[in-house]
Amino acid sequence: FVVDRENETYYGFVMRDNDEITRYFSFDMPKIAEGVTDEKYGIKKIVLNKEDIKEYFDTDYHRFIQGACYNDGKIYSVEGFTGDDVNFPALRIIDVKKKEQTEFTDFRTLGMSEEAEMIDFYEDKLLYSDCSGRLYIIE
Repeated sequence: FVVDRENETYYGFVMRDNDEITRYFSFDMPKIAEGVTDEKYGIKKIVLNKEDIKEYFDTDYHRFIQGACYNDGKIYSVEGFTGDDVNFPALRIIDVKKKEQTEFTDFRTLGMSEEAEMIDFYEDKLLYSDCSGRLYIIE
């Protein structure tokens, strides 16, 4: 999942293995204060239901999603494993307005073959981390 703070939208997404698609769902950002306290953990819990879905769309199949972030109308999602020719490290950029994948980058073409771990923006720079703890700036 990722959060669009500007538009107060929550995006959840899931790999649909049988269909070989990835489905994105959008919800209004829930208000934590309106949640019900979970007795076991002592925290507010919010459950989103099918009726809460604002819209959904499908994109190309993501393999083993490792991390994702939201920035300027796009979801940046990393995936893959080290040394795996089928599930290789890669970046997908999903435009939520167009409801489509707009970019796919195989990190091996950039000399980055370690398993993807996390991606996020910091001060307008896209930062990517692999499983060995290397941090990259992606331009």
